[in-house]
Amino acid sequence: MNKHSELEILKLCERLAELLSDKEAIADLKYLYYFIKYYKRTLKR
Repeated sequence: MNKHSELEILKLCERLAELLSDKEAIADLKYLYYFIKYYKRTLKR
């Protein structure tokens, strides 16, 4: 893994930590997760 990739991952982890401290963001992420999961299932049909 190169330094650029490591920096991007670090930035994403920092942003995720910020979002996880926000209750509304957690709810939005859960909604998005279940939406994507459902959407993938419908594509397989």
